[in-house]
Amino acid sequence: LSGNRDASSLDWTVSWTRRTRLTVEPFAGVAAPLGETTESYEVEVWDPTFTTLKRTITGLSSPSCSYSSAQQVADFAATVDSLPVRVYQLSANVGRGYPLQGTASHVLPVDPYLPLRVFGMHFNGTDASTTFTEWSGKTFTAFGNAKLSTTNPKYGSACGSFDGTGDYIKMAAANTDFDPGSGDYGFGGWTYPTTLTPSIQTIATTLNGTTGWALYLNNSGQLVLTWYGPGASNATVYSSSGAVAVNTWQFIWWSKSGTTFKIFVGTSGMSTQVADTTSSTDFAAGGAFNMGRFDNAGTTGRDFTGKMDDFTAYKGTPKWTASFLVPTQEFPDT
Repeated sequence: LSGNRDASSLDWTVSWTRRTRLTVEPFAGVAAPLGETTESYEVEVWDPTFTTLKRTITGLSSPSCSYSSAQQVADFAATVDSLPVRVYQLSANVGRGYPLQGTASHVLPVDPYLPLRVFGMHFNGTDASTTFTEWSGKTFTAFGNAKLSTTNPKYGSACGSFDGTGDYIKMAAANTDFDPGSGDYGFGGWTYPTTLTPSIQTIATTLNGTTGWALYLNNSGQLVLTWYGPGASNATVYSSSGAVAVNTWQFIWWSKSGTTFKIFVGTSGMSTQVADTTSSTDFAAGGAFNMGRFDNAGTTGRDFTGKMDDFTAYKGTPKWTASFLVPTQEFPDT
């Protein structure tokens, strides 16, 4: 019995070596004859003590099966590092044979993509502080009344608070870590908007004239990713309406994998994919990265009202390209 766990999706794949019901002399490297009319298996998923049966996987015609992260959440309320299973080979004559029992264990790093992380903001600190500490050492300056708040953070000691009137945090200059170019990219974190007005509320942006990108929320509860490519070409991805609600923490994520762009939203459990678009438009390097305000070549406003917490960005990987388990803790620093 062996098990493998995908580092991105957290799906399990379990495989095994079948037996034969014929009396044969085994030969190294040669599969034993089946000895049955058809090849068929069932797999039971149990709790760690093999006391409670969680799920039976049927209809298997080859010696392997998959156990998805969504199934894990349904059975255990979370993804699991250890998978206790019993495997049965079925016979037309005697039904289930004796089970092969074992536990597959595969503890993954909390963030297997940490080497590709280029930005991380916990928004931790003391109440009303205007010091925003970034994980990799990037320097941010707070403008307006942007500050930390210890009231109702999603995780950690505090969250970012923005009142919708000139509040934002910004780097002093452009940084290539926020330029996806033609490569894969992922960006997102927790948001807690307290209103859906005005019509555009900027979450993060590098827009500079006809270069850069912006992620914003509109008054239909849509998440919108817009960006400029070479030659001022423009592309936009819209989520479904009502994807984001007010006065609740929601994890949002946009990803670029090749020419495929997706947006995900979730509050707990598995995230929901709310946008899926193909575009060949690459990203043209923009200006200084900021969070909370649309600040593009002198055009300002369109400010975010609410809270933000635990944002990250990855360059060279989208991190997620399919529905995933919404983070249940702060991103790890190491």
